[in-house]
Amino acid sequence: MPAPRSLFPRLSGAVVQFVQRYYLALLLFVVCAISQLEPLAGWMRYDRALIVQGEYWRWLTANFTHLGWSHYAMNMGALGLMWLMFSRRFNSGEWLFIIALASLAVSAGVQTLLPHMHWYVGLSGTLHGILLAGCWREWRYDRLFSASVAALCAFKLAYELLIGPMPGSEATAGGHVIVEAHAFGAIGGLAAALLLELSPPWRRARFND
Repeated sequence: MPAPRSLFPRLSGAVVQFVQRYYLALLLFVVCAISQLEPLAGWMRYDRALIVQGEYWRWLTANFTHLGWSHYAMNMGALGLMWLMFSRRFNSGEWLFIIALASLAVSAGVQTLLPHMHWYVGLSGTLHGILLAGCWREWRYDRLFSASVAALCAFKLAYELLIGPMPGSEATAGGHVIVEAHAFGAIGGLAAALLLELSPPWRRARFND
């Protein structure tokens, strides 16, 4: 009988540790799922004409709604994998800064460099920013892993910009993939990581090893 009683604290401790490490990713899963629902999805997506009329929140919110549930599942799977690799390298405040800057970089790039693009949705550009920010900080701990993941990401970006979307990505997403958004998000994520690196030591937030 003592064994079941001793098992409960271990299980509850494991659950607490899991939530502490992954709660921000879990929150993104929930936010993006809710953002699939109408009329919220229509209120959130990037719409050039409506942004010109003053609906500037769409620069940020467009990244959290998707073309459909298959598009959502693809991006949430990628987010989960990235969180497994890099979640400990930044704390929650730093990750929120990275996610926000990468997301805004996507919208800023679309707004200024893709004038023919009237609307978009999806987290994939932001995910590229998360990935490269993680690689930047990971360099301190495992240079081979950091360089390998960054090289794969760079190859993917180059392939997409020179040739087009990765095979099967549009079929999975259920629509056109804006490959330039991936590059915009990657730049935003790297910029966020660099800004965190250059911030004064007294202002720098702690991160867990």
